[in-house]
Amino acid sequence: METQQLTMLAEDAPPPVLPFERKADYEQYARETYGFSKDWHVFRWEAKGADDNKFIVVTGAVVYERFKRGKHVGNLVWKSRLRETEVPVSFRDDAFRAWILKWEAETGKCSKCNGSGQEFSGWSKQDGVKTRDCTRCKTTGAAP
Repeated sequence: METQQLTMLAEDAPPPVLPFERKADYEQYARETYGFSKDWHVFRWEAKGADDNKFIVVTGAVVYERFKRGKHVGNLVWKSRLRETEVPVSFRDDAFRAWILKWEAETGKCSKCNGSGQEFSGWSKQDGVKTRDCTRCKTTGAAP
């Protein structure tokens, strides 16, 4: 019931401002596994359980509005999310890892850097997102 409602709401909405790209992350896995639209975005991640029985819980919602100016231009305006579409979903970490290998085979891209050759290395309020050369593909962007 929840999945159908999310899909219907997303179809009635205007297209997102930024182009959609299929990425190897928890958000995309949840979209494909649970049938959410591309307008459903994750805003909370949690890892639970022990290493041998680890699972991930992500919470997301449909968000259409993006900042149009200022230093946050292009970013989602989370306070405008459709609260009725807010839903947590969980999945096993080993199932996600298997999906990652499948994603790499389908796209030919490295899952750690999404084919860019640069991986996430940190974030700060001053500098924003920091990246470094991808340690998995050695900056080629191709799946190892």
